[in-house]
Amino acid sequence: GGGETVEILRHLDIINDSGIKMIRLVNDLLNVNRIEEGRFVIQAKLFSLNELIDGVVNELKLMASAQKIDLVFKKQKNCEAYVDQEKIRMVIQNLIDNAIKYSKKEGGKVEITVNAEEDKEKIIKVSVKDNGMGIPTIFQKQVFGKFFRGDSLIRQKVEGTGLGLFIAKGIIKLSGGKMGFESTEGVGSNFWFTLPVPDKKNNQNNQNNKIIKIK
Repeated sequence: GGGETVEILRHLDIINDSGIKMIRLVNDLLNVNRIEEGRFVIQAKLFSLNELIDGVVNELKLMASAQKIDLVFKKQKNCEAYVDQEKIRMVIQNLIDNAIKYSKKEGGKVEITVNAEEDKEKIIKVSVKDNGMGIPTIFQKQVFGKFFRGDSLIRQKVEGTGLGLFIAKGIIKLSGGKMGFESTEGVGSNFWFTLPVPDKKNNQNNQNNKIIKIK
């Protein structure tokens, strides 16, 4: 009857959801393994960070608006960097996705900015700021470790493998940049990463299509 069909479909949904989570975990574990064993390859090309961020913001806007979270990309001048498009996209997606999960469920705001600080250290800085729950001081040293899951996230049943930030930091390090954050419990967090400003005149031929591998 109809009731049995609904029940079967419900079980299929649960199985499908579990399968997706398992695939995500396996992929994350493979990436962690590659990073730790020096087999994680970055194929760098000159690419627009604004374009990458735009794509991710458009993908996640629906999820943000469903939770009444305002997702804002504050564009400045177009910043280009030598990056592995697919892997930097993973980093950006992870940071924005985390910010949405951490944000207030109503009146939440996630703000993404890109700045070129050429006069100082010749770096491009990407920041993802939220006004959510923040990270308690006692957990802050563990944030980039493997399987990090803050107790506030566990209490709120926020999904994740706890490997995303470990992988993200590995990708940024391989790309010649740094990653860090500032966070205050109950106020929010600001996760950021930097990338070197490309020297187009001297490095175009050498840098384009370059492949970097951890030694």
